[in-house]
Amino acid sequence: MNFQLDSSNRLFLSGYFGRDVFGFHRDAFNFDFVWGNATGTARWNHIFSPRLFMNTTATYTNYNYEIANKFDRFSFKVGSNVQDYTLKSDFDYALHEKHALTFGVSGVYHRFGVGRLQVESEDDIINIDQNTTLEGTELGAYISDDWDISTRWKLTYGLRGSGFVYKKEFYKGLEPRAAVRYRANDKISLKASYTNMNQYVHLLSNTGIGLPTDLWVPTTDRVKPQQSEQIAVGIAKDFADKGATRGLTLTVEGYYKTMNNIINYREGASFLLLNDPTSAEKVRWEDNVTRGKGWSYGAEVL
Repeated sequence: MNFQLDSSNRLFLSGYFGRDVFGFHRDAFNFDFVWGNATGTARWNHIFSPRLFMNTTATYTNYNYEIANKFDRFSFKVGSNVQDYTLKSDFDYALHEKHALTFGVSGVYHRFGVGRLQVESEDDIINIDQNTTLEGTELGAYISDDWDISTRWKLTYGLRGSGFVYKKEFYKGLEPRAAVRYRANDKISLKASYTNMNQYVHLLSNTGIGLPTDLWVPTTDRVKPQQSEQIAVGIAKDFADKGATRGLTLTVEGYYKTMNNIINYREGASFLLLNDPTSAEKVRWEDNVTRGKGWSYGAEVL
């Protein structure tokens, strides 16, 4: 939905709710798996002048899943969820006919339910009910300039500062980025780019069972932010304005990416077995991951 408040202000509202259910029930055995996502967004567009406008956006997201097993005299439930509350403002400013600036600030409050576990037995041999919640706040500010140097050359460059607060820890980083394009003629362009990024939210995927049981976890005092650098070069060709290829562009691009502080489940660990079997007082997921470096490279054709 969108509302025209006046000539300078518009309000946009949107939402989504999705939920999937899978179950298997036979005799004394019951298995249920439920997962879903809910989002809500409100965006305010304000025009300050013909050269400057702003979009301020507030977003809420909630992704969760739960697995429940029930046997004859024993049952357990395990699940996870992540909630994000986001507020950001983005500005576009036409500084000059050759310069277009974009800048903004953002804040995200993350709330992670990294281990909901409930175990019950009819004879009271085992009864566990626990829920571990972690919280963190991600901050960011950026500025970028699209510079039309000439009819052949275009440069986009910028800098982003980011930070993450977890308890008494504060991580920060600078993320420069640049992209250059050279138009060799009316149909062929060459391009190159460099990007530096910090990621403060980690994804642990349990690929073995083939179900969406991803575990989202934050940067903590023991798990550092993931850092990456990527360079890419490519060539683009615009096809003729007539015929079957009208309006089509073929792009071939190669890239190389390095990553630090990657985490993954250690060998033998499972998203269902993140607890110390001798003491189910809390989930210690940090003891069940390994850390390392990585790199990737390849080519893309679009």
